[in-house]
Amino acid sequence: MALSIDKLAQVQRLLKEKKRAQKEILSMLFRFIGFRKGEIELYSLLLNKEMEVKRIMHELGISERSARAYLKVLWDRGLVEKKVLAEKRLKYVYFSIKPDQVWMKIKSEILVVVEEIDSTIKQTAVLP
Repeated sequence: MALSIDKLAQVQRLLKEKKRAQKEILSMLFRFIGFRKGEIELYSLLLNKEMEVKRIMHELGISERSARAYLKVLWDRGLVEKKVLAEKRLKYVYFSIKPDQVWMKIKSEILVVVEEIDSTIKQTAVLP
């Protein structure tokens, strides 16, 4: 994660404006920690409703391969979940976890990086 003063300033501005929706702040944070546009769009889409892969493909206008790749990234980071629906055939539907849960995950990732930086600085005796 490459920290940038400009990005931090953008987040601070968003928080001060309070007119911005929670999704916009989360989107900014997602970009801050390295998510791609498609992954952010998919998270936002699944925040509103549960969907199977074919529906995701249709809604976002992407290939099955892209949909599954984005889902994998979000799944691996714990930002989407899935459940099995038993209809004529078994199928998975995916949904995003709530924004407050996402914030807790992002916050913990940021804190780990901050602790690593702090430890490195202390070990190299850069601080007096």
